[in-house]
Amino acid sequence: MGRKSRVEAKKRAIKEEYKKIIDEINNINFRTQQLSEKERALKQKYNSERDVRKRGDIEREIEDIQRRIAELGKRLYPLLEKVPEIKRRW
Repeated sequence: MGRKSRVEAKKRAIKEEYKKIIDEINNINFRTQQLSEKERALKQKYNSERDVRKRGDIEREIEDIQRRIAELGKRLYPLLEKVPEIKRRW
């Protein structure tokens, strides 16, 4: 395998990893939006103890999502440094 094809293969692998990360971020954003709507509805009700418990569950899930986003960011930024053309589009 020539040097050029190895470089292209590396770029392709980086772009695929980048796409996976972006897809995961989009899924997380969708889930966060759903949780925010659920939390808003529960805040309006907020009467019973059960609703308060549900809010706690939602808040924990949102914290989980925020941790996952931070982890994805740690994976994404090194990729962006490796392939400048991806960074420009992002």
